[in-house]
Amino acid sequence: MPYPILTLPYPFAKRLCQLLSPSEVQELQIAAGHNVIDPLKPFVSSIQNYGLSLYGIATTDPHAINTCQAYLSSPGNVFSSTNLTNIRRDSVRYSVEVLLLLNMSNTALKNLNLRSQQIKTYLIDINSSHVTNDLLKNVARTTVGCEYLTVYDNRFDENVTFDTIVDNFPRLNTLILNYAYCGWLSDLTNARKNLNLILRFDSFETVFSFRPEELYDFIAKQGPKFCIYLSLESNDPAAIYKVMAYIDPRFQRGYSEKNGCNFALQDLQIAAGVNLINPLKPIVSSHKDFGVCFQGNPNDTTKCELFRNSNPYSYDVINIRESEQYLMKCKSVRLHEMSNTALERVNQNSLLIKTYEFEIEESRISNVFLNNLSKITVGSSRFGVHNSYFDEDVTFLTMLDCFPHLSSIVLNNAYFGWLNDLSGLEKRLQFIFMHDYFEKIFNFRPEELYDFVAVNPIGVRV
Repeated sequence: MPYPILTLPYPFAKRLCQLLSPSEVQELQIAAGHNVIDPLKPFVSSIQNYGLSLYGIATTDPHAINTCQAYLSSPGNVFSSTNLTNIRRDSVRYSVEVLLLLNMSNTALKNLNLRSQQIKTYLIDINSSHVTNDLLKNVARTTVGCEYLTVYDNRFDENVTFDTIVDNFPRLNTLILNYAYCGWLSDLTNARKNLNLILRFDSFETVFSFRPEELYDFIAKQGPKFCIYLSLESNDPAAIYKVMAYIDPRFQRGYSEKNGCNFALQDLQIAAGVNLINPLKPIVSSHKDFGVCFQGNPNDTTKCELFRNSNPYSYDVINIRESEQYLMKCKSVRLHEMSNTALERVNQNSLLIKTYEFEIEESRISNVFLNNLSKITVGSSRFGVHNSYFDEDVTFLTMLDCFPHLSSIVLNNAYFGWLNDLSGLEKRLQFIFMHDYFEKIFNFRPEELYDFVAVNPIGVRV
């Protein structure tokens, strides 16, 4: 039913477009229906696209950027043929995945005159710009919904702090930037905001301007999915030892946990440089590929071959020496016609694979099999099993115990009580897909499925 906008006082109805934000005006426009006379019906154009790029134009003084242009952008092409600068005074609501500000200044952004426009975006990327508190404030006023902010390769005013960034973007959950100052960790702690952080610096003193216990206390208060990544460029071979002085001893346990030491060895190998004598330098062979495939032998369940493919169409046999630490990073690990006996024949002390997803086909799935697979893999968030046989004691509980990072699960197996197991977990999943007999899948009450989906994040699909 259309909103009865004509019942509002006439002056108030005419001023609605000025009083509301573009997104609110658009909602009112939809609610008013098609029969309201034009003077009383606000009009907002809506544009959906992959991205929107704002590009500052330098004058004779490279530091005086007073004008900019706006472009609709596509993946891999930030400047498409669609220049929006000439229509900037229209009342427009943009809905984009990425907003890019390149070579921008606050003056150029103000001169673009975005008062009648609003940009709904998930990610804001500020690059090669002069970052001030006024610029951040004006970007925040023009945008809505930003959860991911990248501020990289920029000039920063000294009064820009993590407090002001968090205040301007309250929905922010991931921050990537190449900027730090003495006291940055204290400001983040006082902001009481859970953020995933990726910080890249070139100054040791500004990064490590905290006491070891301060970093530990800060991380201990974050959420279960919290991640912090500190990147410091240094030509000093002893830099790793300087860094370790700032790491609280309570963090050391992470190096000895399952699947952790291989990555620590590789980091130490890189830090040690090329001139350190071999007996003191750990050797880790590292490969980055598209995928790894474990191929079992249906005629001999005790054997398997390992293949690595740099792209989906090429395969090379992996030959692992007993004495060699072998680290692989890939998008996908595929296991075909595998058994636990064959998997146990793989040298688990020498192989570690960091991957995004598993695909298991035509294999025998047992809890022992999953546990052995978890010993040689780390980081997977997606788990898919097709045309395979499951032991009766394999449940969602045992799967997530072996692979705690899983967020998406695709199975050709269901069992009585599967929804109860998932509901009892503190783990939140984003995607679950099962195909099996009707009786094995639908063994729950309707309200149980509703309650389970209601407590999981938006976007969960069952």
